[in-house]
This record gives sequence, structure tokens and C-alpha cells, in this order.
Amino acid sequence: MRTGDDTERRRAFETMMPENGDGTRRTVPALFDGTATPFGYVRGIGGFVGVEPDQQRKSLLMAAIRVVHAIGEGARPDLKNLSFFTPDNTLIMFAPDRPDKLLFYRRDAGPELDFRASEFVTITRPEHNPARITRCTTLQPILYDKTNQTWTTGCHTPIDIDGVHVGAWGNSLLLDDILATSHFEDHPGTSVILVSGEGRLISHPVFTKQGTAATERYLDLKTSSEPKLQALWEVLQQHNDDHVTGFSPELNGYVAIRRIPIAGWFAVTIQSASYVEAPARRSLGRLILIALVCLVLQAVLLFVFLRQNVGRPLRALIRQAKQLTARVAQRASDHVEQVREDEVGALTAYFHTMSQEILRAHTMLENRVTERTLQLQRANGELERLAGCDPLTGVYNRRKILQLLEQAVAEAEAKGQFSLLIFDVDHFKKVNDTHGHVIGDRVLRAVAEHTLATLRPEDAMARIGGEEFLILLPDTTASGAYEVAERVRETLAALELAVGDCQAVRFTVSLGLTEHAPGDCAEAMYQRADDALYIAKRSGRNQTRSSAA
Repeated sequence: MRTGDDTERRRAFETMMPENGDGTRRTVPALFDGTATPFGYVRGIGGFVGVEPDQQRKSLLMAAIRVVHAIGEGARPDLKNLSFFTPDNTLIMFAPDRPDKLLFYRRDAGPELDFRASEFVTITRPEHNPARITRCTTLQPILYDKTNQTWTTGCHTPIDIDGVHVGAWGNSLLLDDILATSHFEDHPGTSVILVSGEGRLISHPVFTKQGTAATERYLDLKTSSEPKLQALWEVLQQHNDDHVTGFSPELNGYVAIRRIPIAGWFAVTIQSASYVEAPARRSLGRLILIALVCLVLQAVLLFVFLRQNVGRPLRALIRQAKQLTARVAQRASDHVEQVREDEVGALTAYFHTMSQEILRAHTMLENRVTERTLQLQRANGELERLAGCDPLTGVYNRRKILQLLEQAVAEAEAKGQFSLLIFDVDHFKKVNDTHGHVIGDRVLRAVAEHTLATLRPEDAMARIGGEEFLILLPDTTASGAYEVAERVRETLAALELAVGDCQAVRFTVSLGLTEHAPGDCAEAMYQRADDALYIAKRSGRNQTRSSAA
């Protein structure tokens, strides 16, 4: 980047993320409420910078604000939020519809806020994530809720530049958005559990409740000393790839297990055996008692006794089952299909309806997690594309073209000769000073567009800074590269960009080229081509010069 660009970027950074007086930086309110910025209209952005960044980090954060806003707006309403955080305690988040308006990060969090040891940061570091893949955290209390009643899990993708870990993209999902379990909470016999594929406890009605002492020791089922969690992990290992419904002796209850493919999670519903069998035992006890009494009583009293001691309690139990079914199923219980036209048939039908509703809840969970994961994958794909693209001209950026140059050097012996061409626009500063930066940007876009039109599909072009461009020419010698350079120079010299009714901009370019030689490295080739460009400019500009190894 040119010095002027850096100065403008630093000035914009100071305006959008001023010092807070406590050693931190926060985004200004206008970035959340909506305002014009050097890269367009922005809204819904909140940010916290805990450690004063250097100039390179400031540029990174400015780019992060732009990309987070662009992707976040494009993915709404499927993604409720999108964030970018760095390992040095910095967070940029897009969440325009969040009720708290991101005030925790923009205003309320004190200078002591430090999430560098948090799980959502550690799972993106190279030592904990050598495969550099998207990973999700366990269920955790959200930072901004001091009541510790809001639970969330986050899925994050690490970002490395030139082999250095600079941050991660991700979004968080509230537990209430993943699975609505509130209609099970009043029934202690029913548990809804989420477990990750590697054995981390995501959600459990007992062991992940907010405020429970020593909760952390239960989160890893493989190392937990808690018998109930050990039994749960053993059952999941036995049915690793199966969908299971039935009685489990290890868990002492009736279970339904589903595997969520993309997230790799297990969804488990457990209904305790005693809870399911208790009504039957009570009814059986009453029936035995009635049978014993019936041996003594006369036939006339038998009907009255049965009516008073069996019929009434059973009808009360049916009413309770009907209310419970309506609450779980969230629909009128009159539509329950009853096989037998008696109280036992009604009771069986209601319990059957409850079991079907539990399975429906599992299917809903599976679909929702799959949908959220696919959305995140699409967002990550778009971020990966933008990471290698120059946003102004649409050609490759400096980082991407240097990667391709390194690759071409490594493969030169097997794939053959190639050349490197560097050029820039002559007197570009004068264009900006005379006509303004808007016209300057038009000139750069026109240079990229018309240069691309002269190249082959296999050639690669990038804007490497300001008005400077680089072209990689596979299977091309120095003489062939010279022909390409002259074609580019003549094409651009013939351009005439209208800037008004009676005014036009014309410009020329200077070019330097070099050919790959045995034993060459990428740095040496780049330096030779740059030296040739310097000679072309010193010799009067609007010409091509070549530099041999």
C-alpha cells in the first residue's frame, strides 16, 4: 500500500474505533446505528479492542469490519450474527437485530475483559486445531449476560495469513435457537442431552445447568468420573452410527438416540424407567387389591367398588396424561388415535403421542443444526474467495499472487519455463490530484479490465499495491513476455476515459519483466522484475524493460 493510503486508513481507524480512556478501543455508536464509511454504508457493527494494535493490525481490523458487514448483510436473516476475533483480545461483530445492541462490547465491558483463554479462542489456535478446520465450542454462558441464564455455543473457522494465525470467523447459536426444551422441564423423568462426536457434553439438564458447582469436570465424557456420564458415553460408543430407540439397562430408562451427521453431535432423549413404569405399578397394585377384596365381597358390591376405586383414579390419571400430552405436543389431545375404547386404551394412546413428539423434536434438532452448519460453510467459502481478491479491481490481491508465484517456482522444473511481468500507471498521483480518487479508482479498474482482455486464461494477474500490478505468465520465455508487455502497454495507451462532457483521462504504463532461471527463488524473480520496472521509469516511462538472471 502507498503511504497516503496507510495514512487515510489510520485516520479512518481512529475515527471508527477511538481510544476509550481506559486503554481499550470501542466502535463508535454510529457503526451500529448506521453511517457512511470509506468503504460504504455500515450498520449493526460492534467491536472491542483490548490490546492497542500496531498499524498492520489496524488495517486488518478495518478489512474485518468491511467483510463482516458485507457477509453479515448478505446472509441475513439466516445468520443472526457474524464475528471476527483475533488472538490478541480483539472482537468485531455484526448483529444488528440483537436486543442488547452489542452494548456489552461497545460500552459496558471493562478494560479487564480478556477472552484469550476462552474456549472459542483456544479451539482456533494451531496447537489445538492443527487441521485448521471449523470447530464448535461446548455450551457456555454468554459473556454479556450477568444473570448467567443465557447459553450459547459457537462454531469458528481459523484464518491464517502467510502461515501466521491472525484470527477466526464464526457465529454463535443460542441454546434456545438450537433446541426448545422448555416443555420437558416440568417432567423430571425426561432428559434431553446433546453430546459432541469427540465426547464433549454440549447440553445436559443436570450437569450443564448454570451455576452448578464444578461443572467443568463433567464436560469431557471420556475422562469423567461421574458414573451416569460414563454410562452415557458407553451407550453412545455402542451405537456410534445407529439411530436407536428402546430400553437401555446402562441408563436405566427408555432412550432415543439420533446422530446429527454434519455437526457430528449425538441427540439423546432419556425417559427414566421408574417414571414410565410407575403409573402401571400403581394401577397393578390397585387391581391386585381389588381382586383380593372381590373374593370376599358379594357380586352386588363388586361393580360399585370397581367404579369407586379403579375407574375414578384411572380417569384422573387419563386427565393428567391428556394435559401432559397437550403440553408436550402443543396441540389438542382430542386428535390422539385410540386403539382401544377404554381408559387403558386412552392412557396408552396419550403415552404413544408423547413418544412420537419426542422423536419429532429430535428430527427438528437434526434439521436445524444441519441448516446452521451449511450456512456457516457457505459463509466460509465466500470469505475464502474474498481473502484472495482485490476488492477494487476484482483481480487477485498481493497475498494470493505471491502464493501462486511460490508455487510456480516450486513446479518450474516439472512444468517448464515461465516469466514475471510488473507494471504500474505512470504519473498516477497526478491523476488523483487532478481528478480525484473516484476517477483514480476508475482508472485502476479500467487497467485491470483491459489488461485481462489481452491475457490467456492460464495467466494470473493481481493488484499488488496502489497503481502497481503483477502478471504471472506460465510457459512463457522472456521474448514471449516482452510481446505480452508491449501488447498491454499499447492497449492501455490507446484508452481514453471520459470524466466530463469535455474532458478525458489518458494514461500510460511502464513495465518490467524477467524470466525464471534455474535455481531462482520467488524473491529474486520479483526483485529483478521490479528493478527492470525502475529502469523503465527512469528512462522516460511508457516503455518495457527486461532483466535477465
